[in-house]
Amino acid sequence: MSLRVLGTALKNLALLVLVCVGVVPGLYLAALAALSLRPTRPLGTVAESRLPRVCVLVPAHNEVRDLPVVLESLREVDYPRELVAVHVVADNCTDATADVPPRYGAVVHVRSDPQHAGKGAALNWLLARVLRSDPAAQAFVFVDADSNVSRGALRAFAAALAGGAKAVQGLDIIQPVSDRPLATLRKLAFHLVCDLRPLAYQALGASAGLHGNGMCFSRSLVETLSWDEAAVVEDGALHLRLVEQGISVAFARDALITATAPEELGPAYGQTVRWERGKFDLFGVSAALIARGVRQRDRSRVIAGMD
Repeated sequence: MSLRVLGTALKNLALLVLVCVGVVPGLYLAALAALSLRPTRPLGTVAESRLPRVCVLVPAHNEVRDLPVVLESLREVDYPRELVAVHVVADNCTDATADVPPRYGAVVHVRSDPQHAGKGAALNWLLARVLRSDPAAQAFVFVDADSNVSRGALRAFAAALAGGAKAVQGLDIIQPVSDRPLATLRKLAFHLVCDLRPLAYQALGASAGLHGNGMCFSRSLVETLSWDEAAVVEDGALHLRLVEQGISVAFARDALITATAPEELGPAYGQTVRWERGKFDLFGVSAALIARGVRQRDRSRVIAGMD
């Protein structure tokens, strides 16, 4: 092979890589942006007399520093106080996490089971206890311990459930504490994944997806749910199961949940690698969902499998 031919081949290869890395994602984002501009039906409001009782479940592992923020925000939500119950699971903690919830009127559940650690196991354990202890609750909201819940979040969730949804994802974004480039990029990425994409999926009539933080489920659905304790990305696995069952997740953009995120390269990289590995673990389930969606001409299954 001559040097000229080799040079041409390398140029073509470089062009192909450029298209795959730059142009294709750019077109994808442009399509999402265009779809997200479509007008959507407003959620509306729910009369005070018809507001459901809400249980907010917060998993916490050594979160003594972050818990006060989320618990204070839950005390300040625009929702009848008598219709809100906050439950925190202090999961395998070695600090004073369990001492924090009572100071904010929340119920603390202490769990000590190192053999079954992890968010999925903690949520399964907590949910079973809350379902038994509060038969009047009709809406169940899941919020991470490092979050801040907006005042209108619970009303937005209630409106989505009143509109017929059984599963709802709020707007889950991060708020960096600095203007470092890495923090700004992560904030932008969260907006693309957790705001732009659900809006586009909603416009297509597909499921909005679950992000693990700021989720709401009706009682009829949550009584049948369980988190995959072996999954690295519990919310992703749960979303695929819901779509397979024909259940679509609605997007409540007014239910704003703001979380903190690692700003240093090491922790941020580790978190991203964990998420991507979790998605890879779900490859087989995703592929099967896509195949079934293609056979049945079900765009929701195809999109969820490709997500």
